Amino acid sequence: MSSCDVVYGASAVVFVGRSVLLVKRGEAPAAGYWSFPGGHVCAGENAKAAARREVYEETGLEVEITGYVGERDIHSNETGEHGRIYRLSIYTGRVQSGRAPDAASDAADARFVPFDELGNYLLTSGADDVIRSAWFLLHGEAI
Repeated sequence: MSSCDVVYGASAVVFVGRSVLLVKRGEAPAAGYWSFPGGHVCAGENAKAAARREVYEETGLEVEITGYVGERDIHSNETGEHGRIYRLSIYTGRVQSGRAPDAASDAADARFVPFDELGNYLLTSGADDVIRSAWFLLHGEAI
């Protein structure tokens, strides 16, 4: 049985109207895929603070964390025989200003994507389910 490293991370699903904030990953893991702003939790930092920080670092947007969606494990074997598990805490957030996102840090692009255009984007595994779950938690209706 092989062992895995566990890397703790956090992300935020941010909606404006019927659009969701997505970033195009510029680096591994998932380079070229679209997902939510997020990344590692620093030593001494809680996951909620990490989600806010990562949104700001990757998009320049300040968000208020408004809820908790849940935790997901993403398995990766990009490191060869020694696998890695990314354990993500996922939150919902609300933008505190009306400005557009500006890709920064390890994000190659950042934008608000209308729900009806999500099929045109190469999303990370499970991202569509997370968007639907987060929307339902916030609004009590399916998208």
